[in-house]
Amino acid sequence: MQCKECGRNFVLLANHVIKKHGMSPDDYRRKHNIPLTEALADGNLREHLSQKAKLRFQTDEGIAHIRRILALCDRQKQTGKKRDLPKVSIQHCLQKNEKRSRCVREERLPFVIPDWIGGMSSRDISLKHLVALPTLRKWVRDGFLPRRELRYEIKSPNAGIEAP
Repeated sequence: MQCKECGRNFVLLANHVIKKHGMSPDDYRRKHNIPLTEALADGNLREHLSQKAKLRFQTDEGIAHIRRILALCDRQKQTGKKRDLPKVSIQHCLQKNEKRSRCVREERLPFVIPDWIGGMSSRDISLKHLVALPTLRKWVRDGFLPRRELRYEIKSPNAGIEAP
């Protein structure tokens, strides 16, 4: 695919756009009016990866893997609940998620705060800084971002007209 920024050809354009032009693939699509559903990868690469996936599941090992997944899904449907993880695994996952969210918060929060205080909408902040809306709500709830009250300015129909 040809990059519309620099004119060079790439097999996987998304990686190039991120590394060389410093923009997300979605920003690139918006800038050049490319539908969000269109892949930024060469058609031959997509076809090759698709064929590899199909071949992988045509082998005995791939078929056995699919059968295990289907059997697990059937058991979950019959019992009505998912398999419980051991408490050690749950604690490990919670600690790992907390550590990751702390890193994301420390990395992005200094850039989010000025836009937040400046009155930028949550949706725009989410798109600009790649922070999910639920994460922004959690940061407000946890006190990392100040609460914003909705303020409506009501203008009377006669505003700006002076009485004689």
